[in-house]
Amino acid sequence: MQRVDEISDPGHGLDSAERPGVSPLVLWSGVLLLVIVGLAFRLHGLGRLGLVVDEGNQAIAIAGILEHGIPVSDSGWPYARNPLFRYIQAASALGLGLGEFSLRLPSALFATGGANPVAAWEVGARDYGALLDPSKGVISWRAYAGFHQDHKTPSLYVSRNRSAGDRTIVFGPPHMIGVYGYYPDRIDFAIGRPQDRGYLRRRDQENVGWVTGIPTITHHEELIEVLRTPIDGTNWLLGDHVPLLADNPYYAESVKTVIRRLAEKPAYLGLDGQTFVVRIP
Repeated sequence: MQRVDEISDPGHGLDSAERPGVSPLVLWSGVLLLVIVGLAFRLHGLGRLGLVVDEGNQAIAIAGILEHGIPVSDSGWPYARNPLFRYIQAASALGLGLGEFSLRLPSALFATGGANPVAAWEVGARDYGALLDPSKGVISWRAYAGFHQDHKTPSLYVSRNRSAGDRTIVFGPPHMIGVYGYYPDRIDFAIGRPQDRGYLRRRDQENVGWVTGIPTITHHEELIEVLRTPIDGTNWLLGDHVPLLADNPYYAESVKTVIRRLAEKPAYLGLDGQTFVVRIP
């Protein structure tokens, strides 16, 4: 009579080499399939959306690496945040060309969130209207706008239509101004606030962005003075509606009032419906 353990173990009495098992080829094929599927999800549409948040500053620093060998920014000051990762991004840009995909590729491969929080690029639709953050579920557009705003097409609109004598002014939080410093050919002024001193440096008796080198206005009186200064062409204003909302505390109400008046009739709306361009004769 057979023992119970002999009945329950079909491999009893067989050498280990004779026991049935998964072929190494099948095992590694399964692992490879998982890797391919994971990469497909992670890389799908990675370069579809324009640069946002700190990606503009990073693109400027990487351009400095490609040109000078060190992450020097447009202002002339070095960009010292995560220098090792900047060089990895520079290697990606060297092989693929500097752009949205090459900038985000190392972040997607290493899952570091270095170019932008990885969750922002795991939205299946990969469009500016996405409201789903996989790590948080459905959240409001306003909270998610910082990761899905279209700063690219308004910037390119200005670049296509601006004349040599025109003046371009941008507004928004300082960590996002770098996007405008990357896409258009030239930015003449940025609208900031006095509390942004950590993002500003003094040069030639004026405040400039520490990465972009863009002269920065911090009070509404300065903005009005700039707009009243005669030029040979047209004034262009780029920004988005989020900092202008009544419950958004970033700008003082006096600054928001001036910008709202200027933004009543935009010449161009971004793909997100939030960013815009105003042409001021």
